[in-house]
Amino acid sequence: MKKKLVSIIVNCYNGEKYLPQALQSILDQKYKNFEVIFVDNCSTDSSAKIYKNLKDKRFKYFKTKKKIKLYESRNLALKKVKGNYIAFLDTDDWWNKNFLSSRQKFFLSDKKFGFSFSNCFHFYENTNKFKIFSKKKLPTGYILNDLLKYYFVKLSTIIIKKEMLKNYKFNPFYNIIGDFDFIIKISKRYKGMSFQDNLVNIRIHKNNFTHTNRKMFYNEFKHWVNNQD
Repeated sequence: MKKKLVSIIVNCYNGEKYLPQALQSILDQKYKNFEVIFVDNCSTDSSAKIYKNLKDKRFKYFKTKKKIKLYESRNLALKKVKGNYIAFLDTDDWWNKNFLSSRQKFFLSDKKFGFSFSNCFHFYENTNKFKIFSKKKLPTGYILNDLLKYYFVKLSTIIIKKEMLKNYKFNPFYNIIGDFDFIIKISKRYKGMSFQDNLVNIRIHKNNFTHTNRKMFYNEFKHWVNNQD
């Protein structure tokens, strides 16, 4: 049986510092049936050159006409995918080589499961140390109530089924909480399948967009709360 095609979305704006490690972690995957949708959001550094040096037909390059919001860029990437499943990798994160292959159970799951996610490591750049994100077992199933108590889904750990795109996309209004908003929306309708393995590394550093834009984060979250039914 032919393995399902996984589309890996990489949205990039000036990601040259960490991009080589992120892209290498994709190349190193044991699961080989994938494509990469790389959206360059008008980077002014060497990101495009780094990406184009990868001579691999599975890697596809797209550039925005002008710099746009992150979640507009994510939606643009979603329009380009051809895979049955969609994964996301931020340019400052990286995967273990078994990340894609670990999701076989999800690839074979029924339609009630719309997305999967996993535990991960936080890598603290200032101390060069790794820390497990969640020491508790992550729930599987309809996880909306759990998410509203404590949000535990990291974008670089998720894989979703393409069929969900008929009804869902990222809210382009947001700059920071779009991932949160998207996962909350799909968890209202679909089950999420959790994996306990720590096969994803989330880099924590001084230039993380959320950390450098606390006021924006607060205002976006306030907007989100005020616009719920």
